Amino acid sequence: MKFERWDCSHSGTILHEPAITKHSLPESAYLWAISAAGVAWGIATACAQGWLDECKCINNMGEVKSKTTNQVRRISEWDWGGLVLQTKLSLDVYKNFSCSYGVQYGVVTSRKLLTRTSSFHNGKPNNQQLLRKLEKHNLKVGRMAVRRTLTSSCTCHGVSGSCQQKTCWKKTADLNSIARHLAHKYRTAKVASFLPNGQLNAHSSELVYSDNGLNICSQFHYDHQRKRSLPRICSWRNATYTEGDCTNLCCGKGYTVSHQVVPYKCQCKFIWCCRVECKECLEHRWVSTCNT
Repeated sequence: MKFERWDCSHSGTILHEPAITKHSLPESAYLWAISAAGVAWGIATACAQGWLDECKCINNMGEVKSKTTNQVRRISEWDWGGLVLQTKLSLDVYKNFSCSYGVQYGVVTSRKLLTRTSSFHNGKPNNQQLLRKLEKHNLKVGRMAVRRTLTSSCTCHGVSGSCQQKTCWKKTADLNSIARHLAHKYRTAKVASFLPNGQLNAHSSELVYSDNGLNICSQFHYDHQRKRSLPRICSWRNATYTEGDCTNLCCGKGYTVSHQVVPYKCQCKFIWCCRVECKECLEHRWVSTCNT
């Protein structure tokens, strides 16, 4: 979102209900979704690290051995994040299985923490209740984004690491990958529509909204831009790469280009034993900031 006109910078935490969440906008849909995804991802990661007693991995192999292979698979899918077996393995192989992420636990906890209930009186939902319905849908899109972006990780078993057999499981992607997935959903968000029975007519992976999006170039938002502690960076480039579009981001106010020399580590090599030595190189960057 860094180089989008709306970049989340003045939204605050979702738990404090920023003003943007009082409206059903594409931007508020994204905020709800990324918040739900962040909670689910954070809890799943904590489960994988063994920080939460509620979702520890199965460490008692005696319990595992008392189950059939299918039962172990089912337990893993629902409780520990979706273990996927690529080959038929003896139960002894599970001793080498490290830990699958507690994705299911993270998703369920995210739903319990963030989803609010709303009741309909006399079958006539008011605007607030409709807002809650869209909010609930977008929260689910965020939670499901954690599932949809799962990646596979495998451990090989066999003579001399020949990988004749392997154990594979699903784990959460990094948070940046999930955010990019939801940013795409934000750009392709759909106007909400309802079926005759009042049910929301939307795919489970689509963000939905009912109000027009923010006019980031309005005087209100431009004045807010001026109150930033730092001018907004609208693009930057080095000798080989460029990113951003000042014409789009600066709302016709113009921009200023400055030259920066940024140090970074380069030509790193491993020294036996056991350290890494690097040289310090300099990169020339040209950074553009919107005029205020």
